Amino acid sequence: MPAPANKPVDAGKSRVIATVIALIIVLALVAFWYVQQGKSMLTGGATTQKFSSDNVKVSQVDLSNASGTNKLPNGFPTDIPVELANITDSSTLSYPEHNTILYTVSYMSTYPSEQLYAEYVAYLKQANYIVAQTLKLPAQISIQAGSSKGSLLTVITPQATGGAEVQLAFTVRSSS
Repeated sequence: MPAPANKPVDAGKSRVIATVIALIIVLALVAFWYVQQGKSMLTGGATTQKFSSDNVKVSQVDLSNASGTNKLPNGFPTDIPVELANITDSSTLSYPEHNTILYTVSYMSTYPSEQLYAEYVAYLKQANYIVAQTLKLPAQISIQAGSSKGSLLTVITPQATGGAEVQLAFTVRSSS
């Protein structure tokens, strides 16, 4: 008895389906590998490190033993508005090969973000900073401003009607 005419077609379909499934699996494995490579590059994993070999010195303020302006990193301008009692992080990153120091301060404010925005804009104007960029997005407010002395102040806070976390980054680059 001859084989039905559709059997060879079914075998051909089966091979095509098996090939497509194999390709999907291979593509999924390749995609997984690329994602893992990307994570390694971002996190400094052993596979590929994309960070410079600069000599960076990191100093963290021990907030448990500090009070008042001693909670600020040594060298951070004390006239920048900060709720000293609410500081959650305070550090200095020194990049001697680039003559640059980055001071960072984070604190939980008791004020809404719109009030914080107004306070920082007023401070920047009073301190003769030049505002380079202001972003007021639904999720975040960001201000970048430079001074005539070559420093840069960045203020970032999420949009919030109650208290909000404020992140300050003050960068100083010396000419030497």
